This record gives sequence, C-alpha cells and structure tokens, in this order.
Amino acid sequence: MKSSFKALYLLLAAIVIISGYFVYQHEKPAEYSLARHLRFSFTIQNTTNKLLKNAEVWVYGPVKQTSWQRTKSITADADFTLEDDDAGNQILHFKFKKFPPFSTKVITVSAIVLLSDKPQNIATDKSHDNYLANEKYIETENQQLISLAKHLKRENITQTAESNFNWVSNNIQYAGYIKDDRGALYAYKHKSGDCTEYMYLYTALNRIDAIPTRGIGGYRIKQDAFVNARDYHNWAETKLNNKWRIIDPQNKNFLQNENQYIAFRIFKKKINKLAPNTHRFAFSGDGLTLHMN
Repeated sequence: MKSSFKALYLLLAAIVIISGYFVYQHEKPAEYSLARHLRFSFTIQNTTNKLLKNAEVWVYGPVKQTSWQRTKSITADADFTLEDDDAGNQILHFKFKKFPPFSTKVITVSAIVLLSDKPQNIATDKSHDNYLANEKYIETENQQLISLAKHLKRENITQTAESNFNWVSNNIQYAGYIKDDRGALYAYKHKSGDCTEYMYLYTALNRIDAIPTRGIGGYRIKQDAFVNARDYHNWAETKLNNKWRIIDPQNKNFLQNENQYIAFRIFKKKINKLAPNTHRFAFSGDGLTLHMN
C-alpha cells in the first residue's frame, strides 16, 4: 500500500513540475540578451541676435519595444521628458526657457538597447488595420500597383512577401539620398529612389496582398556605436506568423541579420503630434536651427 501511495505521489509531483514548466515557457518574459550601447548628438543654434524664449526640441529615441529590441535606458546631458505614442515610439522633449543670441548647444544622447536573437511575440501596436491601410506614399488603391501585386502573389504569405521583396530589390535603382519622400508609386514609375522609396513600395505591395507591413526608421549596427546622420536608414517590418520580421529591400536583406537593426521610428498613418512631419527631430522657436551630428 505504501509503495502505491509513493508511486502516486511521484506521479502527481511529476505532473506539477511538467505543468509548471509549460506555464513558465508560456509566460516567461521576452528574451532580449544582447546589449548595445548607442550614442548620438545634435547641435542647436540660435541664429538671431535676440534672446529666444521657450524654445523646444523633439528627438526620436530608440523604440520602446519591438519583436527584436527593448530599450533599457535613455539619458542625455540636458534635461528632457520622455514621451511615447500608441505605436511605441519614444520622443525626447527638450525645453529651453531662454536661448541666448547667437548661441550654440550640443546635446549628446546615450541609450542602452537590448536585442534578441529571435523574434519575440509581443503586442507592440494593437491597431492591426493601420498596417493594411492606404495612405500618403503608400498608394494601395492605385491600379498599377494593384496589378503588380496580383502578378507577384504566391501560394502563401511568406512566399508572397519574398516575391514582393525580390521585385523591389531587383527593379529599383538606388539613387542616393533624397531629401523629400517620394512614395511607392514614384518608385514604381521611375524605378528609382533611396531606402525610403524601397520601403514604401515593398510596404504597398504587401498591404495590397493583405500582409500587415510598416515602415521603420533607425540604424543598422553590428556593435556599440556613435551613430550619425549619414547612418540613418529606412526598412520595413512584415507580420509573419504573428511576429514582426525585418525586411530591407534596399540592402537585399530578407529575414537575415535582423538583430542588427535598431528602430528609432515606427511609421504610422496618424500624424504624430509629439514630433509631426519629421523622420528624426522637430523644433520650434523663431531663428532656431538644428542638425544631427
């Protein structure tokens, strides 16, 4: 009898242990184990001979969390408040009550970003339809783009995404940096653009095929780095198997080296009131100028 109770006890203990393991596997936090230390700086100037009052600057920092990254900390050598939006963008907001005439300020921002070696399944933005919509520069209702997407469509989502990627990568000619956004239709018609146009066209084709895709701005790095303006890059994220995967048509990178990309901005249809109409920064104050170093 005692041996029967002992066997039953061991069986129940084993069930508890196994159940606990699966609960842990299901509920354990996302694994971001690779730390990257980033720094960047920008220069603010008062170009007038007048004292500027209540000047303000907004600068994008690393995105709070994506399938590939989680921002651990952001610091700067000037006071700021950290603001975020519903997509997970983080904006550093600097305020200067008094900015002296002809003065210059150089501000350095430091961040620690933790990266994952595999995509994590997280709820970054619950507005799924936002990444299927027609919008400025992503002309999903254009008949030429619809016809192209129909021609490129394949048997499943991943194959279709790769087909769209291959067409954009192989048919668009890199034109060097272009200051103003041109959009998907421009890239298709002119077969030319910078990384932004590659991203917009790939995103449009995917959305026509009902594959959630969004634009991302940031930096591609392999180690700790001091990033600068010329390093800034745009790529896309596509939702495959409920995880956001990184696709970079301009660099011909499809689902490879994904933890080398650090997002600073998730493109969104709704204008970001914290830093409107800008890829990296915005500012207010008559006579104020700003550039990233």
